[in-house]
Amino acid sequence: MKRILILALAAAVLLSLMSVSMVGAQASGCPEGLFSLMSAELESACSGELAGTVVTMFGPFTDEDEVKFNTSIAEFEGWTGIDIQYTGTKEFEAVVRPTVESGAAPDIIDFPQPGLLKGLVDGGYVIDTDTFLNAEWMQQNYLQSWLDMARIGDISAGIWARFNAKSLVWYPKAAFEAAGYAVPTTWEELIALSDQIVADGGAPWCVGIESGAATGWPATDWMEEFMLRTTSLENYDNWSFPADAASRLPFTSPGDCRHVLWRCPAPDVR
Repeated sequence: MKRILILALAAAVLLSLMSVSMVGAQASGCPEGLFSLMSAELESACSGELAGTVVTMFGPFTDEDEVKFNTSIAEFEGWTGIDIQYTGTKEFEAVVRPTVESGAAPDIIDFPQPGLLKGLVDGGYVIDTDTFLNAEWMQQNYLQSWLDMARIGDISAGIWARFNAKSLVWYPKAAFEAAGYAVPTTWEELIALSDQIVADGGAPWCVGIESGAATGWPATDWMEEFMLRTTSLENYDNWSFPADAASRLPFTSPGDCRHVLWRCPAPDVR
């Protein structure tokens, strides 16, 4: 069974670097002083010892995002001679688990969903990053809360490579002010404003949720936010990953964010 490493939970998963192949390549070497507290692996890479190594990578970047990602790693490839071969797909959620479980896992996975990743950790496919990453370097570069969030079960499942701000509500400021609306600061004010916009003949909400096989994830993110803001962390855990089946909150449970959403004005979903 090929085991994997998570590079970044909300962003990337690093899988086992054990099954790499070698091709002819040249390494120019890493710029002096660029890295501090270098691991033995990074020192080896920067010295050119891994030149010709092929590292396969899989993730959700496609089209322009895939081009940008490949551009971002090109300099590192030139320094080290390592060939990082990235494959992106819009069907990430549907593909990643059967790919890993079938033994065809790449060396690195850019993993945007910690929840989905947990299943791979439980299956023993993920390598503990504590076994090879410099702990002092990690402490210098990450707050302890981020290191704690990277732990799944008994292992450090990866490192955070990027962070995407969510739960922001955008609105047309000029039209908003022209209508005399005030920015709500409480849930009650938000509901009242939504009702007022409907009464004025407008649609208060427009939510984009289409994303191929992953369609709906923006809505699930909002539901998680509602849950975290309106109930306890224990309830949130029992709603998402309960310790046992008996603890799982039912769909209509009081305090469940899905129950809360039913009381919201119907959004204009486009």
